[in-house]
Amino acid sequence: MCVIFDFIRRVPDDIIVLVDEAYIDFVEDETYPSAVQLIHDHENVVVVRTFSKIAGMAGARIGYAVACKEMIWYYNNMVNFFCASGTALAGAEAFLDDDEFRTRTRREMIKGRTYIMDELRAMGYEPYPSQTNFVACDMHVDPLKLTEQLRQKGILIRGNLGVPRMTVGDKEANHALIQALHEILQGDN
Repeated sequence: MCVIFDFIRRVPDDIIVLVDEAYIDFVEDETYPSAVQLIHDHENVVVVRTFSKIAGMAGARIGYAVACKEMIWYYNNMVNFFCASGTALAGAEAFLDDDEFRTRTRREMIKGRTYIMDELRAMGYEPYPSQTNFVACDMHVDPLKLTEQLRQKGILIRGNLGVPRMTVGDKEANHALIQALHEILQGDN
């Protein structure tokens, strides 16, 4: 069983454990467990998910929680129901009603992640395993300097986390990222 499950089993019942599954929609490993399955036996577990990753609704700031009835009752009595905009709610509802869009988005993101990882390997780097919508890879350069060099080419990545972290985009954005990395890291012009 996974480390988080072992941790949850050791936490006293009077302590709430919040599990963030923001990237669960991008997991390819069919044996990867979701903490949702623990809610029946551990009423102190709350699993949160977001529409910001899979639905591309980061600016909308909308998601949901899965928990036992008592936890949801407590939450409903503590939360301001006006914290999500009508536009965000409409977007989330539309996303949930569109199976084809969800399937296509997931498939294309996984193809893009695989492409970026394969290209980085072809360049001689080893990206960290990923079940998310981003790729992290130590390219043996100053990540902040690389971030700035990519920014100058119109490409934004996270470089302040110790290693460059590149969010998977559409096909054109992924190709532009790899081309820019070739130019910067290997001097290809």
